[in-house]
Amino acid sequence: MSLLLIVVRPLTVEILSSNNPLSADRKYEIPCQTFGSRPPAKITWIMDGKELLSPDYNATQTDSEDGNSTTSLLFFVPTRQDNGRSLTCRASNHRVQSGVEEATVKLNIFCKYARRIDVL
Repeated sequence: MSLLLIVVRPLTVEILSSNNPLSADRKYEIPCQTFGSRPPAKITWIMDGKELLSPDYNATQTDSEDGNSTTSLLFFVPTRQDNGRSLTCRASNHRVQSGVEEATVKLNIFCKYARRIDVL
């Protein structure tokens, strides 16, 4: 008996957080979900073209029981320097040609500024 292995690229990928502004120096969980990849996709997070790697960033990845979807949670503490940067969730299946799908959001970071008072 032979086993048939079906290989499929990720069909969709989506960052599931709202597009609301984030506050600087506050911890967020940003979810990303992909569907359709067989075997399950590997999810990586990228900011402005650079992969986000531990220990500075922490992300989890979970595959659904039926293997049809993969979800990643990025644990992220934005800084004011992150304002305007692009955050990308990349789902990839390297067993398939063109097996990469991406979703990107532009970060809008709010922060408190200390007001400078000059005394004359």
